[in-house]
Amino acid sequence: MTRRARPMRPSTESPAKAWPNSKRGHVVRFAVVFTLLVILGSISELYLQRFQIRTQRGEGYQHLIATVIGDSLRVFNVPATCSDTTIHVNTASVEVAVECTGIKATAIFCAGVLAFPCSWRNRAIGLLTGILGVFVLNVARISALALVAGYRSAWFDDVHAVLMQGFLILFVAPLWIAWMLFANRRARASPPTEPRPRKRSPE
Repeated sequence: MTRRARPMRPSTESPAKAWPNSKRGHVVRFAVVFTLLVILGSISELYLQRFQIRTQRGEGYQHLIATVIGDSLRVFNVPATCSDTTIHVNTASVEVAVECTGIKATAIFCAGVLAFPCSWRNRAIGLLTGILGVFVLNVARISALALVAGYRSAWFDDVHAVLMQGFLILFVAPLWIAWMLFANRRARASPPTEPRPRKRSPE
């Protein structure tokens, strides 16, 4: 006995229904806002570099990072000292330049948070997570470089150029994805607000 194949019915759903216009609008809005904010962050970093070169000032954030790294290394009995924006370990020194502050990574993270469609409360949590998270990751990155410079100076150029260039991207991207999943979970858990009934005016 042979079975007759049932004729395939054409799907009544169009590609537009599979991906509603509202979702496409969210994607386009995210891409546009994210791109504009990343460009703004890059311009801010470039301006900060030019400002420091022109005025020899504006190194407060770099000094803060160097001080935190020096204090953290001394907790683990590492002979580290800090002078202005430079960290000294044994006879080697590592300078915290503008490119080493993580400003661009922080700007990219914050751009992804601000462009993502969610509540402003979740965005505030995301901004705080990004600023503190990138700061901690960057301190860990420069601390590792300072230790390599102080104890294995021959490895410094390779570690700095090969391993540490993509360090922040490697860890910042999962941090943003974790916040995005958190924001989506909170949005699904919160009940939707029902519109209030309009009062009819007496005729």
